[in-house]
Amino acid sequence: MIKKISIEILSLIVLFGVYVCTFAAPINIVKSAFAKFPKVIAKIVHDEIVAVSSIDRLLNAKISVDFTGYESATAKLVYYLNGDQSTKQEEPVNEGKKINNKQDFYISLPQFSDTDTSVSYQIKIALKDAAGNTFYAYWPSSDTAKFNTSQITSIASKVIGTDGGIVELESGNQEIGNSAITVQPGTFTSDIKVIIEEFDPNDELFLSAGKAKSVQERVRAYSIRTEPAIDTFKLPLSVQLSNATQLNIQKFELKYRKDNSTTWNKAEKIKIDNIDTVQKLLFATVTKTGQYMIFAASNLTDNDYRPENRVRVKSRISAYGGFKFNNLKDGDSVKIYTTSGKKIAELTAGDYEGFEWKGRKGTNNSGDWAESGTYIYQIKVNGKVISGTIAFVW
Repeated sequence: MIKKISIEILSLIVLFGVYVCTFAAPINIVKSAFAKFPKVIAKIVHDEIVAVSSIDRLLNAKISVDFTGYESATAKLVYYLNGDQSTKQEEPVNEGKKINNKQDFYISLPQFSDTDTSVSYQIKIALKDAAGNTFYAYWPSSDTAKFNTSQITSIASKVIGTDGGIVELESGNQEIGNSAITVQPGTFTSDIKVIIEEFDPNDELFLSAGKAKSVQERVRAYSIRTEPAIDTFKLPLSVQLSNATQLNIQKFELKYRKDNSTTWNKAEKIKIDNIDTVQKLLFATVTKTGQYMIFAASNLTDNDYRPENRVRVKSRISAYGGFKFNNLKDGDSVKIYTTSGKKIAELTAGDYEGFEWKGRKGTNNSGDWAESGTYIYQIKVNGKVISGTIAFVW
């Protein structure tokens, strides 16, 4: 009896060993496979860009990525021009540095040429897991061959009926708002095509009747017209016009003229209802078709050039910016001195945010960090010098 039980136990042990040998290897392979391919999928959030301004010729895409489950991610914009995939290029974000999870960031393409008519783009996200494996996610779809195509144009139109509607002129720059015309219900008694077009404010169309006062900087130029042609609208139109400029201008004037027969110096001044400094938009109410020009306001005081913030902390400059000097243009300058009179920095040109001292020595923030302390600034503008003090804190 004992011998029979022993044989049965031995048989069970042998069978269990065979089972382990048969199935152990596949289980390990499955585990390895699951470790290599995470169950989570990165989510790319981006609103497609339909049109890019042929005046600015710059695509600036707003993107965020939810890559929860991965260790890190980097982003690129893949694009080609005019439908020709042989021109395909890749532009990295922040020179390939990591992006933050679920936080908005922007990818800007270089300026296009005057002959470019369209840009096709794709967002490519490289993801790394805890083991160092790399995976890729794409927008507009997981198909790596899919691209979104944007037309490079500065004109938008829409047929508006008796119920009213909106005509939007997309800029291709998602860091600012788009220009648009809102037509109230009852403005038209039949279908009318409403057209808004943006022009280079310094092209011949706007210079042929004489230049505006030299103290005024031309910011943006638009034309509003209809087909069939209408001179005056039955009800006022609400317009929002992009006032984005390379200068950090905060005060504007909006002027109207029917055509080139009137100089801008004698053009009608339109009341500005509101200005959105974040979206770079100017809001007004208009009643006529014709040409509209946004100027930098000419009645600026000394305080309109000074920086809004007189104290900046070094560690916060990357997030909140430095000392921004307003309403300056090419030819103006800002010099930074120590309290003992030694010049340590100079700004001779602005960027998209205007003239900004970021706490660094040299010309246009090209040198090392300045020491913590109080500094004297001198703004040279319109033939005069405006002085004041600022504090740079470490």
